[in-house]
Amino acid sequence: MFSTRTIFLIDGIGALLTASSLLFVPSLFPDLFGLPRNTTCLLGGIAVVLASYSLVTYAFFQPSYGKILLRGIALGNAAYCILTAWLLSPFLKELTVFGWLYFSAEVSIILFLVGWEWKTSDRC
Repeated sequence: MFSTRTIFLIDGIGALLTASSLLFVPSLFPDLFGLPRNTTCLLGGIAVVLASYSLVTYAFFQPSYGKILLRGIALGNAAYCILTAWLLSPFLKELTVFGWLYFSAEVSIILFLVGWEWKTSDRC
């Protein structure tokens, strides 16, 4: 299994991939997701914050705080998924097939990660 510290690295890299996808890809392909630019920028900005939390925690990890730190990122990730669904809801008809696939996959992966982080925090 992965160490608690390594989970923060995995989470941080994933959040950076999300941020890159949402902040840079729409600049090159504005109609790819079928969402307004401000929506993708907001979600991308939040992903940067979550990535920062995870990567700073990875760099300066203290095992005695593992449980609270893992639960913190798990709750942040869960909130990101809820916010994503809420922000997408007014644009369901405008979302492209790629947008549907991207956000469905993203939320599914993040929710899997939330469960993994929460279970791991129980063992800290």
